[in-house]
Amino acid sequence: MNKILFSQLPSGVKAEYNKKMIGVLSFFADFCERNHLRYSLAYGSVLGAVRHKGIIPWDYDIDTYMPRPDYEKFIELFKKESPADYHLLTPNDTPYYPEPFAKIGDKNTTLLFTKLFPVNYGVFIDIFVLDGAAEKEIERKRDFAGFNKYIRLFRVYQSSRSIKELLTLFFQGGYKHVALAVIGAPFKKWIKRYCLKKMGRISNRNSYEKSEFAIQYRDDSYGCEKSWIPKRWIEETIIVPFEDINVRIPQEYDSYLKHYYGNYMQLPPEDKRDDRHEIDYLNIHQNESMKDILARL
Repeated sequence: MNKILFSQLPSGVKAEYNKKMIGVLSFFADFCERNHLRYSLAYGSVLGAVRHKGIIPWDYDIDTYMPRPDYEKFIELFKKESPADYHLLTPNDTPYYPEPFAKIGDKNTTLLFTKLFPVNYGVFIDIFVLDGAAEKEIERKRDFAGFNKYIRLFRVYQSSRSIKELLTLFFQGGYKHVALAVIGAPFKKWIKRYCLKKMGRISNRNSYEKSEFAIQYRDDSYGCEKSWIPKRWIEETIIVPFEDINVRIPQEYDSYLKHYYGNYMQLPPEDKRDDRHEIDYLNIHQNESMKDILARL
């Protein structure tokens, strides 16, 4: 089955998808306000709020962040309340889930990124977690590199690849951790727990409340230096319109957006207004079992 590009979804489907995302965001924002939890839009969603008053037309997701103490409290409260229409995906609790942060998904929808990580995300939003960062840049770089080492290894063991598939990749000159994955396969659960423990130790090395810098540990798609920011940029938030709801963004959004996007009010060239994210399967009208989806792919 061919991959589905978000950028090639029919306009009607994209509009429905966006409406579902806004529903998830509205639930999340209301949950945080009701429980006095700090949160804000993040990255391209801040850009969307400032420049477009909503989702960037060619974007496919919504990013949020929470400081570590609020993030942990949110997960605890969400599990207690167990909302009927939404599910929480986390690296600690969700089999095959490959990210070091949480997502909230709409339970009444189906979204599968790849058979390699057979997780039904549903239409979702990202909840990134902000940790305290070391005062010295050399220590921030050390921590970032260490976290990346463990998240890459964690993803190898979270995948659904069989030993046979891993061996095939190994002999084809596949990717870096294949040999280690083959050797460590009998200890898969232990290694995943080990990686989570190491990532947790790095994340909690510096208290968020006492740190001058905030860092979001993830893969290095933004680059090491852009992973941390002065905490003063995001400590205070303001409420702004976003599509047909109101949400929080950093009060110092100008400094925040210049850091990530430079001249952020300038639209990119038309040939760059394209989201290349791919998915294997999408159904925005109902939840389907993973077994049925994989049988058809």
